[in-house]
Amino acid sequence: MRPLLAELIGTYFLVFVVGLVVGGLAPAEWAPIAVSAVLCVCVCAFGHASGAHFNPAVTIAAWLRRRINAGRMIGYIIAQLLGAYLAVLTCTLMDSWATPAPLVLAGSSQIIVAEGIFTFLLVTVILNVAATKATEGNQYFPFAIAGAVLAGALCVGTISGAVFNPAVGTGLVAMGALPSAKLILYVASQLAGAIAAAWVHGVMYPDEAGRVPPLG
Repeated sequence: MRPLLAELIGTYFLVFVVGLVVGGLAPAEWAPIAVSAVLCVCVCAFGHASGAHFNPAVTIAAWLRRRINAGRMIGYIIAQLLGAYLAVLTCTLMDSWATPAPLVLAGSSQIIVAEGIFTFLLVTVILNVAATKATEGNQYFPFAIAGAVLAGALCVGTISGAVFNPAVGTGLVAMGALPSAKLILYVASQLAGAIAAAWVHGVMYPDEAGRVPPLG
């Protein structure tokens, strides 16, 4: 129960902060810092409990690298999506929160490249700082993960919205900030990036699958 609750709460706060930004309660120019900061503190708070995925793409990559089993993967993804929907519900209950205008997005090919590449970066960073024997026990992994999100948000925020997370994408659709027809494009790009990251990690560390302590 503790890992699932950690995933739910961490994803909740991540999507809640995104909702506050797109709903106009936080300055848009501070969005990359706000999202990176809440991710950093939630990773610090819940990393020991669940591995602090807060992202179905990360969870699938962890499963591919045998850091978690299939049952936990499914449980994590359900908890993450539930956390996202609870965050959307909380946003709508705030009197001063406004239904966001749809994000101004680039073309489909640019979205695919932006979301795929930076999800690859995010998942690669997570696997290397939190699921590799050589870096086991380090104290910098929350900052590395938050840094990857910050870099992506600053670079492609105006192209794709810098989602990098199917749970965040689902939340943005529920908020009305992301067209539902675009969700499959985002999820497919993100999962492709995550799968590629898991493959690269396997090539770099072929003998480590399942050998290090699992992510939660």
